[in-house]
Amino acid sequence: GGGGFWLEGYRKIHAEIRKQVGPKAILTTECNWEGCIADFDALLSWAWFDDHDIPLFPAVYSGVTQNFGTQCANSEIDDNGGLTFCRKMARLFVWGGQLGWCDLTALLKKENRHVLEFFRTLCRLREPHAYTFASGRLLRPPAVSPADSLLCSAWFDPVHNLDRLFAVNPTRKPVRARVTMENGRRVSLSLAPLEARVVPLD
Repeated sequence: GGGGFWLEGYRKIHAEIRKQVGPKAILTTECNWEGCIADFDALLSWAWFDDHDIPLFPAVYSGVTQNFGTQCANSEIDDNGGLTFCRKMARLFVWGGQLGWCDLTALLKKENRHVLEFFRTLCRLREPHAYTFASGRLLRPPAVSPADSLLCSAWFDPVHNLDRLFAVNPTRKPVRARVTMENGRRVSLSLAPLEARVVPLD
């Protein structure tokens, strides 16, 4: 081991690719490896998803790189009313990732219409905040009580110079929760099943 020849070699290759395709091209690669952040515009972080994950990578590198995608199978859309798919997309949303990067044809089935509508809702809600996710800063995760179903995050919006709370209920039951921000501010939320909301914290 030792030496930087491997990383240096890759960086030379990336520089040559960038030179040939031009400055407007968007280059991506698979998995969230810190060594290539300077050479790529986005990272396909498709492998990470566990109930005990924390948003460490987005917190450290928000505003530096863009994560997109997650590992997903059609069975997660078809089985159990699509709850696994909904939860994965909800977490991608609140952590600032670009949604999708999986086979979405199962969403077109009549019995999955509610899952498709939820996915559309997240996509439409994300669009006006794309710059925040790309150039803003993911803040310390809020404390949620009761800590059961609600997925949420707080982001600093550099354009409007304010914090925003992103909250999603990816379940089939209504959720009522109190969210406490790092600065002590509290927000009471009541979300219907498969509802998502963005709350400005001015």
